[in-house]
Amino acid sequence: MKYSSPINLLSAVIAIGWLGLWSAFAADGWKYQVMPNDGHVLTYSEADKVTFYLGCGRFFVLQLKYPGIAKKEGKARVTIANAKSKMTFDGEFVEPIEVEEPVPMNFATEFSQTYLGYAKRDPQVYGKKWLALRARLYALLGSGEPLTISAGKDSYQLPPIDAANWRKPFEGCGLGASW
Repeated sequence: MKYSSPINLLSAVIAIGWLGLWSAFAADGWKYQVMPNDGHVLTYSEADKVTFYLGCGRFFVLQLKYPGIAKKEGKARVTIANAKSKMTFDGEFVEPIEVEEPVPMNFATEFSQTYLGYAKRDPQVYGKKWLALRARLYALLGSGEPLTISAGKDSYQLPPIDAANWRKPFEGCGLGASW
């Protein structure tokens, strides 16, 4: 390909760079990122839609695509399991959303739970019992085994997490934070 001027060459380089950045954000599979204002984020995407989201920064949140038919609102319960253990989470149905900032993401998540079921300002958040619960979640997710997400008779499976270096930053996330 021949470029007629340095401006055309620069434009092509910038366009290729943006395409590379966008494909990194839109890529399917597991991804660990540090996002401005949101902190540490672990996602799983399929068909360019986020179906699993774990975030620890301004808040601690777990969001999942609900197995089966999701309601528009109300209480919800899901279980995450691998071959050796499982955890059940009580949360809320939420509407899937699309965000542009800080990173464009199209969420297919329909279940949300914050602070592992505790209220944001509960003094137990980041306390000994809460940290033990969080450690159980991290062990379940980081087992190297496929994860089954279920609710009632409906379920789907996610591959083992292969996002490099996600766990260590999450281990320290929130410690020393004042809520």
